[in-house]
Amino acid sequence: MWITLLAAEALVDRVGFTLQAAWEQEWNLTTQHRGETASAIAAAKVAAHTVSLDVTNGMFEVMGARSTATQYGFDRYWRNLHTFTLHDPVEYKIKAIGDWVLNHHIPQPDFYI
Repeated sequence: MWITLLAAEALVDRVGFTLQAAWEQEWNLTTQHRGETASAIAAAKVAAHTVSLDVTNGMFEVMGARSTATQYGFDRYWRNLHTFTLHDPVEYKIKAIGDWVLNHHIPQPDFYI
């Protein structure tokens, strides 16, 4: 769990630099660079989403059934994370990333990418 968490954190950090570089372009930001940046951000979101669900599910596997008791409060992490990940569905991001990687179609700005 720790290794996958570190990998997601490294990807998010890397995408932060990508976003900063795009931001610094200001009005010179090209459609291509915006699309590459949006795809990188979407990839980081998908990775963070996947890793976070794996880690919170894994918590209960490691700690056993008793850890699900509300007196410990671990269920809050799982419940809060599931609610958070439903807010911004990753399926749209996965589709846009696939279209970018496989077909070289620049993602169009919308509510999800």
